[in-house]
Amino acid sequence: MANLIYLFHTLNLCLVLGEQHILIVEFAVQERKNGKSIVEAAISGSKLRLRPILMTSLAFVAGLVPLMWTVGPSAIGNHSISFSAAGGMLFGVAFGIFIIPVLFVVFKSLDEKLHDKLAKEEEE
Repeated sequence: MANLIYLFHTLNLCLVLGEQHILIVEFAVQERKNGKSIVEAAISGSKLRLRPILMTSLAFVAGLVPLMWTVGPSAIGNHSISFSAAGGMLFGVAFGIFIIPVLFVVFKSLDEKLHDKLAKEEEE
């Protein structure tokens, strides 16, 4: 039963962070369709999602604070869950804010180059 609780917390963390990262990419794709360059679109998508990401993440971590302060027989389990989830959330936010836009630029550039190359081959 205890392992199931850890699994649920890990799954929750992955889903919240995944949603945040997907929304950064979606906003960047939208900005790209509006005519911005790839780098401008990535930066704009990150800027647009920064405040909602911080608010969601800080609310998630704040919800874990009571578990961090528990005392009694179940305190060790609560501490391990709460500190690992809070650390994972903070690391995931830092990763998402800085690394996801860089990955968007890299893969979107490759995608557009490949698309242009295939379009030229079809014309010939």
